[in-house]
Amino acid sequence: MVPLEGVITAMLTPFDSDGRIMTKAIPDFVKYQAEKGVNGLFVCGSTGLFPLMKVEERKMIAEETIRYAKGKMFVIVQVGAPDTSTAIELAKHAEKAGADGVASVAPYYYHHGDDALKLHYKSIAESISIPLYVYNIPRYAGTSIGLGLLQQLADAGIIAGMKDSGRDFLQLVEVIQNMPDDFHVVNGTEGYILEALLAGASGMVAALGNAFPDLLVRLYRSYTKNLKEAKEMQKLINKAKSVTDKFSISSLYEVVRERNIQYGYPRAPFMKMGKVERDMMIKELKELKLI
Repeated sequence: MVPLEGVITAMLTPFDSDGRIMTKAIPDFVKYQAEKGVNGLFVCGSTGLFPLMKVEERKMIAEETIRYAKGKMFVIVQVGAPDTSTAIELAKHAEKAGADGVASVAPYYYHHGDDALKLHYKSIAESISIPLYVYNIPRYAGTSIGLGLLQQLADAGIIAGMKDSGRDFLQLVEVIQNMPDDFHVVNGTEGYILEALLAGASGMVAALGNAFPDLLVRLYRSYTKNLKEAKEMQKLINKAKSVTDKFSISSLYEVVRERNIQYGYPRAPFMKMGKVERDMMIKELKELKLI
């Protein structure tokens, strides 16, 4: 089993100006991530716009990413869906394609109790032989997966860890302190990457990794050896996020393009950035010496 640790980029999905998937953009992007020292890719997550994609499109992105990342980085494919059968279908496909593990957001739209969620995750895990991770993102899924359910799932051998994007630092710490040492917890909130690592998180899954993988790698490599440098990297990450967040997810596509990777655009209803907005953002990032 590949450990879920280090710097993991929450990978954007490339679309052309007509909203079609640009698989031809993936090889250069994967090479760029590998060269910067990224450990893994998190495919078809929220940053990857999975709710805007058909099942066959999600399979296509998983296949192409795994094809070019194999031997360079591990790949975790996010397979969550509102229904269990689709999540199982995507999980089986990810394993067949060569994924190192799968993650699943809780079934969204309808709210389900712990018993239903336990059965949902158990059904996914029993369909595959690669690790399954919980992807906790309550602001989108509508359900927060707490310590009690995580303990039940881990004790039953259903899950191997969690990507936490709950934006609740105290809950994250509670999980880290109360789960077994071999239960991997990676932090999905960029505002406190360093603090999460110091609390015991095994790594990070970050949307900013698309645009600034080198910055995240520097933080990860320095936090145990040079805390002062790591603090400076966290400050820079927060400044970069404050700039890119003004323009939604569209901004990350533009920063990637500014770094000479032709990676398309987001899919509608997300809008492309206008020239004035783009120039303003790039100017701010250059002032921070990030590009």
